[in-house]
Amino acid sequence: MTVNFNYHRLLHNSILYAFIILACMSCNKPEQLTQPPDDPITPTETPIPPPDASKPYLVYASRDGALYEVNTDASIRYKMTDRSMSSRGPNVSPDGRFVAYFASSSTNNPGLYIMHSDGTKGIRCAEVAGQGQYYPLFSSWSADNNTVYFTSPKAGFFQIFSVQVDGRNERKVTSLDQAMLAVASPSSSYLAFIGANAGYGAIWIQDLNSTAQARLLSTSGVTSNPIWSPDGIRLAITGNFDSPPDPGYADVFVAAVNQGSFTRLTTDRCSGVRDWSLNGTSILFVSSRSGQQHLYAMNVDGTQQTQLPTSPGELNHAYFSPDSKKIAYEVIVSAGPPPRMQLFTMNLDGSNQIMAADSITGFCWHR
Repeated sequence: MTVNFNYHRLLHNSILYAFIILACMSCNKPEQLTQPPDDPITPTETPIPPPDASKPYLVYASRDGALYEVNTDASIRYKMTDRSMSSRGPNVSPDGRFVAYFASSSTNNPGLYIMHSDGTKGIRCAEVAGQGQYYPLFSSWSADNNTVYFTSPKAGFFQIFSVQVDGRNERKVTSLDQAMLAVASPSSSYLAFIGANAGYGAIWIQDLNSTAQARLLSTSGVTSNPIWSPDGIRLAITGNFDSPPDPGYADVFVAAVNQGSFTRLTTDRCSGVRDWSLNGTSILFVSSRSGQQHLYAMNVDGTQQTQLPTSPGELNHAYFSPDSKKIAYEVIVSAGPPPRMQLFTMNLDGSNQIMAADSITGFCWHR
């Protein structure tokens, strides 16, 4: 596989491009662990009632190893796990009932855990990697809330695995040379993921009903970070279609699934997509077109590209709230590992900036 990237200019989450480097490396299969019984995980501080489902909340992983839930003005904070294990990469199910996350300790290999969103009834659903072995802190829920997809090197190389919410029926889903970072479509019929067969990494689509898989686009180039449109018909992607790909440059595109067509939304050659609002009208992306990295919002046809104010620091993830009325983003304020990040919320126009949490390692919205 060819490796030829400049991380900073691509303005993309390092986890995504770690695929292209680590795909060249062999991964030793870790020893298998037996499935432990249900292990309740309960709050260790004064319990706070679960959030009102009608109001937007965030779940974040702290550098202290615990998961927390916080509302957008940081006035209510709820501790979801204790510090007996280091918890990372939270992801709330579409119906808001469950939280998938990764956890490990000195005596437990990294695993995928699922608990109720009130912090109770946590179970270890799958082993993800061996001690000291790299794995992406990324998971995706099926739309029916029954299945979680995750990336693991335990097959000897990166592949996508799935497991049911009760920890049963774990299976390997993909069969390319390398595959990682799968995102399930809103219909749960397809997976979009980063894959490679003896070439540059690109987005692939897998039909979950027939297991057929193919590249999203037949055009040569590098594509990454697939984000489904709410109707499941299109994907917002970060791409470079130079031949051969010009290292360090990328733009935001929207591609029609199963049609092979795509539309370029940015032309500055230094942009990366971040999110697509659930009301279907807006896309978030990061760009250094002005010479510095900034967060932007635009219509889904690429019009009205507007720079949004953010707190100083290197931008990482940014997401619209489930009601499409707010934006949450994280900035890296010091190097790690893991890096120290701060979590902020704001209105769609960038007003009412509030730091919701400090010293985090990742976050998601509670839906």
